[in-house]
Amino acid sequence: MPMEPFPVIITATRDHWKKLLLLLAIGLAAGYIYQRRSGPPEARRLVPEVETITLSEADFGHSIKAPGTITFLEKASISARIPGRLESYAFDQGEEVKKGSALARLERLEMELQLRQAEAALKSAIAQEKLTAAQYGQARRNIERRLKQIESSQAGIIEARAQFIQSRQALLNKVAIYKMGGISKKELQSLHAQYLNGMSRYFQARKGHQIEMVGFRTVDLEQAGLKIDEAILKDTKARTEAFVDFNTEVEKGNLDVARESKERAVIEVQNLRRMLEETVLRSPIDGVVASRSIEIGEEVKVSEPVFTVVRMDELLVSTNIAENDIPHLKKGQNVTFTVDALNAEAFTGKVRLISPVVDLATRTAEVKVHVKNVERRLAPGMFVRCEIETTERRKGLLVPESAFTDPVDDNSPQPYETSVFVVQDGRVFRRSIQVGMRFDGGRELLSGLETGESIAVSGVAYLKEGAQVKPRAVTP
Repeated sequence: MPMEPFPVIITATRDHWKKLLLLLAIGLAAGYIYQRRSGPPEARRLVPEVETITLSEADFGHSIKAPGTITFLEKASISARIPGRLESYAFDQGEEVKKGSALARLERLEMELQLRQAEAALKSAIAQEKLTAAQYGQARRNIERRLKQIESSQAGIIEARAQFIQSRQALLNKVAIYKMGGISKKELQSLHAQYLNGMSRYFQARKGHQIEMVGFRTVDLEQAGLKIDEAILKDTKARTEAFVDFNTEVEKGNLDVARESKERAVIEVQNLRRMLEETVLRSPIDGVVASRSIEIGEEVKVSEPVFTVVRMDELLVSTNIAENDIPHLKKGQNVTFTVDALNAEAFTGKVRLISPVVDLATRTAEVKVHVKNVERRLAPGMFVRCEIETTERRKGLLVPESAFTDPVDDNSPQPYETSVFVVQDGRVFRRSIQVGMRFDGGRELLSGLETGESIAVSGVAYLKEGAQVKPRAVTP
């Protein structure tokens, strides 16, 4: 039997496949038409599946969750205010210290010698001040005595002048009597001698007074460049004080110099004592020595940290809160946080500080939480997860916002109006409700629904009134 050419076999195979595909298409079309024409419309439609929840009373409150980091409440870097070499230290890393504890001391022998010299100089300056003060006081008393002597000499002048005038008048009277022959020449000569004696005493008193008045005259004050007020000249006490000051200028100057020397000596001693105190490095807080950077004998530079002391019994948790949550925060609110490094163990604290500034890049504000760490289990640097309770917990019904057919605007006044789809007998029905504040899990229901009712919480944008659905209950 002769064989057919190869192209004939290929042609027969293609025709066979075309016939099979045509028969398959006809069968599928017939089945589709049959299905469309048989059964009710509900059986021919695809029923959507929606997630539902059953409303039940819950204990809820508003809280804010955010990650954070444990940081220091108090941290002190102790550095030297004067240069020197480290002589000794009393505490090392990890040891507890009290406020004011002496952590270390710099070498101070040379400074102690300088202090002894300064104290000796101060002692000498104090003695010199006492001496010049005594000299000044004595000079004032001497001047006051001279003023008394001047007053006495003025009285002597008055008395001598009175006696002189009296003797002159007596002589004149006796001269007239002598001319009449009433007295002898000898008596007249005696009266004349008394007159001359009185005149001599009077002029001697005046001369002595003039000598004593040198330095106590108004012209002396004026020549010294002192301006004399008329009121001082009229006031005896003020005039006396002016003359005393004028005549004790040297002693007063010596006293002023001595006092200045003493003050300089006092300052020098105080500075050296303060510098000696600065050789002792003290802790400004209660805490634990976190680090020591200098060894004995090494040079300590000014302002270079030698010790770091941190407070461990109280710490802070630093977290960043979104700007829209900031209005819900206030100082003193309770904070619960878990620590990943301690197997998510929970701890508590209170809001201590809320930053008034919002970071432009992250739109968050820093919040610091005060934490007690009596058992010293927490350490700075640990990662934590915070939850801040911003309202008191209450009981009621919560409606998830995924159930709302219309979004709620927080800027509008409460109560907020919206609607949900209630699921009954496999169908959904729209119902208007009123809700209030947002809490974890949804918004508080104010009116429109009852406990035990089921509502759709997924695909609500595609649901229609009375539509048939396939409900699937989920946990709120």
